[in-house]
Amino acid sequence: FLMAAAVAVLGACGGGGGGGGGSSGGGTVAANAIAGYYAGSFTQSGVIFDAEGAVSTNGRSIFASDAAARIYAGVLPTSGTAVSSTLRAYDVVYANSYSAVGTFSTTAAFNGTVSPRASITGTSTSAGQSASVNLGFSAAVTDQPASLSAIAGTYRGIDTTAGDSLTLSITNSGAVTGSDSDSCTYTASLTAPSSTVNVYELNSV
Repeated sequence: FLMAAAVAVLGACGGGGGGGGGSSGGGTVAANAIAGYYAGSFTQSGVIFDAEGAVSTNGRSIFASDAAARIYAGVLPTSGTAVSSTLRAYDVVYANSYSAVGTFSTTAAFNGTVSPRASITGTSTSAGQSASVNLGFSAAVTDQPASLSAIAGTYRGIDTTAGDSLTLSITNSGAVTGSDSDSCTYTASLTAPSSTVNVYELNSV
């Protein structure tokens, strides 16, 4: 599914994506060892929210929470077990059964620990509020072979309640085009950084 596949924020109808910086310290792990799909939760003010996301082989990352209506994007280091990184936080202003639209809200400082092929844990601080993060690595999702030819095709999302629809086409070379029922058009490029890690990078063009 797309949350496990795309490590980017694709801007629809003039939207945009974000980056962020990161640094690491502590012990060392093999390059790309933290790449993959993660799922778990974060807790803020005693409230537990769902969370899931993906880390690419170059550290580009995206995490999202349906319950908190929040998306985080940035870069996590790909070596070292101690992580200190600044992520960009987006508030979800509209969502349906197949997509979400977010607007930039603030930055979030994340400090924690990465255990390769096991977990990402730590504390995220944003706008004066802190949240504890606990994400578990999913080998079942991550260890699927990845290639552009494997995901080439046409995908259609329909939300019958909202009356929305979206169609995206992906070619064998990774070119992405599409349109939706609001007359928005989409153009992007898709890459598969590793044939053994089921994470794809989506870049708007």
